[in-house]
Amino acid sequence: MKQTLVPNLKLSLKQSFHQAKAQSLKILACNNEELRIYLNEQMSRNPFLHCSYGSSYGNHTDMDILLEYSHEHKSLYDEIMEQARFSKYSPDLKICEYLLYQLDSNGYFKISRRRLFEEGHYPKDILKRHIAILRTFEPYGIFAFDVKDCLKIQIRRSQYHAKETALLLCNYLEELALHHYDVIKNNTGLCDEDIEESYSFIKTLNPKPASGYNSDSVYIHPEFIIRAEDENIKIQEISDDLHISFRAAEEEDSKELRDYMKQQKAQVNNIISSIQKRSFTLMQIMQYICDIQKDFFLCHGNLHHLTMAMIAENCDLHVSTVSRALTNKSFEFENRYYLMKNMLSSGGVDDIGAEEIKTEIRGIINDEDKKKPLSDDKICEILNERGIAVSRRTVAKYRESCHIFNSQKRRIK
Repeated sequence: MKQTLVPNLKLSLKQSFHQAKAQSLKILACNNEELRIYLNEQMSRNPFLHCSYGSSYGNHTDMDILLEYSHEHKSLYDEIMEQARFSKYSPDLKICEYLLYQLDSNGYFKISRRRLFEEGHYPKDILKRHIAILRTFEPYGIFAFDVKDCLKIQIRRSQYHAKETALLLCNYLEELALHHYDVIKNNTGLCDEDIEESYSFIKTLNPKPASGYNSDSVYIHPEFIIRAEDENIKIQEISDDLHISFRAAEEEDSKELRDYMKQQKAQVNNIISSIQKRSFTLMQIMQYICDIQKDFFLCHGNLHHLTMAMIAENCDLHVSTVSRALTNKSFEFENRYYLMKNMLSSGGVDDIGAEEIKTEIRGIINDEDKKKPLSDDKICEILNERGIAVSRRTVAKYRESCHIFNSQKRRIK
């Protein structure tokens, strides 16, 4: 039997992914909150790494102040905004957000009724209408100005058979607490039995209806604070207060310990370099966003056409780098928080912004026949008729970002 040698050639291409590069990309993708958690983990592994924050985060300077929040349940914001999107009254979501930001941890307005209506960002009649709508949402009792107001909201939404009596007794909470029934009887003409029964019902109500949502709140650390001053847009980077250093130990005679310290110092230097790159990249992107969307910041205008590809080309970055940089990053503007990626718009007729398209979609869905809800294709047709050129896929994406179900799940039998 004749044996022959057959060459078995394999051509393989291997690319080693540098650990420092992977760390740099990971840090870039982190928002400020995630970055602090990441640095806290690194400090637990590297005894020579020291991180601290300046005055922007209060008087705390130690990374050990970090808190981890549970997100198993909805926050109060998510709970209210989800009900607002599906409300038959079609409230303005921006006004709903504005009113939510005026609440304290118990669900009461932080400012007086007079200040809210006289110094608010919206007309008095519009604010009153939206407060009336929001008071119909669960948990009942929020958007109140005081305890009496809170209890009255809950009574009106309850099935209690003697609502009028309970509402009347809310004006005598101090007398009820002190059991001064004679004063109440003289002023109202109610008997002891009616007072006792309604008072027992009032005691079942929750005077702090939003307190159960406190632990589920998301503590936001924006990357920037944006201010519009004298027709100029000023950008303040909050992460400037982050200080990272290498805590050198005493010189050791052991070569093994010297090598270990050298390795740990190199790791700290890589972290510092990656954070500096992150800071430069985010500032570069934010400046370009402010240049393109200056009408939004200066005169509250609509968003202009802006895509990741445009940012990548202008900032000399790869699109994937821009995508990582925008992930979960936010900024503060006029006491409100915005995601940086929400400043992007794929455009369309007259450069319609993404938020405006979402508003149109929400309006179309709110007005639809709930027994025969509109499909994404039909919504797309309606938008095109209104001069907004979008695809069905874009409609589906924006609908899902608004937390609105598809037509099958929206159908009411």
